[in-house]
Amino acid sequence: MRKIVKLAAASLLVTLAASPAMALKAPLYVYAYTYYTDASKTTVAGYSSDICWEFEGRVWVQTFQHQTPYYDAQISHECRVGGPL
Repeated sequence: MRKIVKLAAASLLVTLAASPAMALKAPLYVYAYTYYTDASKTTVAGYSSDICWEFEGRVWVQTFQHQTPYYDAQISHECRVGGPL
């Protein structure tokens, strides 16, 4: 009986310890893009940015189709409930 109680207590501790880690989500980032006409990235073809959406306490990032296969992406800000960070 003691062995069962110890196993149950250990299981409970592992579950409680893992819960905060499971509650954390990977951050969603909004990127700003600079597009180029060729692989050497010497001539700029345009700019764009992701869009951060929030609805009923959830957020997501919308990324549009890239204009060319040659681009640089830089993090603009974090997309989170309540606004950017």
